[in-house]
This record gives sequence, structure tokens and C-alpha cells, in this order.
Amino acid sequence: PKGVLFLTAGIDVQADRIEVYIWGWGRGLESWLIEYRVLPGDPYQDDVWTALDGVIAETWPHAKGSDLALVKVAIDAGYATTRVHAWVKRHPQRVVAVKGVAFGAAGVGHPQAVDVAPEQGKKKKRRAGTIYPVVGGIYKAEFYGYLRLEAPTRESGDPFPAGFVHLAKFDEEVFKQLTAEQLVTRVVKFRKKTEWEKTRERNEALDCRVYARAAAAIYGIDRFQAKHWANLEAHLGSRPAQ
Repeated sequence: PKGVLFLTAGIDVQADRIEVYIWGWGRGLESWLIEYRVLPGDPYQDDVWTALDGVIAETWPHAKGSDLALVKVAIDAGYATTRVHAWVKRHPQRVVAVKGVAFGAAGVGHPQAVDVAPEQGKKKKRRAGTIYPVVGGIYKAEFYGYLRLEAPTRESGDPFPAGFVHLAKFDEEVFKQLTAEQLVTRVVKFRKKTEWEKTRERNEALDCRVYARAAAAIYGIDRFQAKHWANLEAHLGSRPAQ
């Protein structure tokens, strides 16, 4: 769509597949779910990672005639962690590893070094890479707030409100997963405790939305000024570098 100025992806790793959700971003945090892919395969084998290489190397045609590539990709490192970090190292400029955390001052924290156990016969741990802590609750609350926004009527000619989420015709399962959690408040030991809870088992679409939003934050969307948006718009007529 013409309002999309850059693309990010959120990736979730499961025991038998990798899921990729691609989101487009525009001014005022307006967003579009562009596409999603499910790549079947064991993440401890090479084939599924090769397939993932192909997905993030793709481009998507823009309404103004150019092709958009993914500018930043965030992948959850909670499962098959060593394989995730190995894949991230293959794409150091575009891909980051993320991990969900319960608390934080911002949606994305400062990257942290990650070490893994020493290899057989060695005494020192080795550096696996870096990981960004992501406070999923912040981005879920933001997303659910945006889902409540109403689209303007065609007759009014008004623009979409800031943060509006555009969703095309996808499988019903996608929409169920995007709304698969709710914020619940309970009293524990005389203190109120608020946390996100699943209302159904599968919620990969929501998790990937959080990761794609984190990727946009790492790319700088929350700090963008008018000149940054203007620069992105100016480059819509050019094809991405190979």
C-alpha cells in the first residue's frame, strides 16, 4: 500500500516450523500486515534456515512502483537458541535476536551479550551473540489500543488515525492468534498483579507482531522526525540495493 514506507519482520521459532510475519510501517505508526509464511521443518536441521534465508532476501512491490526489502528482522531466541544466534550472525546488518521480558522502561532494552556453555575440552564460555530484551506487554497494549481505532468513512475524506492497523483477508486463524491474549488483574497477597494471559493455545501471530514492532523500534521509528519520513518517501522510487 502507498502508505507503507518500510518493512520489518517478526519471526517465531517452534519445534516443527518457523513462522514469519511481515509488517509495513508508515507515518504515525500506521501499520499493515503484508504477508505471513509458515516454514515447516526442524530448527535443529539446516533446511528450514535455508528457506528462511530465501524469505528475508525477497522484496515486495510497492504501490508507487518500487520494491521494498526488509530493513530489520527480529527473531525470538527462546527456542533452538544456538541455532537462532548462528542464523543471526549470517545476517548481521538486518537481523537481531530478541527475548521477551516481563518488565522494562521501554519496549526494547539495550542489547545484551549472550554466552553459551564451553565446548567439550575447553574451559571458557564462548560468545553466542547479542540479544535485545523486549517487553511484550508494552507492545501488546499498544497494538490492542490501535485495533480499537475506527477507520474514517470514505465520505469524510479524513486520513486514518495514527497507529491504525490495516488487516487484509487472511485465514481466520491469523485473526484469532492476533487477539489470543487478554490483560488480567488479580490480587496476590493483598497486592494487585496485572499480566497478559492466553485465551487460546496458539498466539504466534501476536508474538510476531510484537517482534516486528520491536524491529521497527530498533530501526528507529519512535525517534523519526519529519525529515526521516521524507527521506523514506523520496526513496520509494528507487529499487533496493542487492
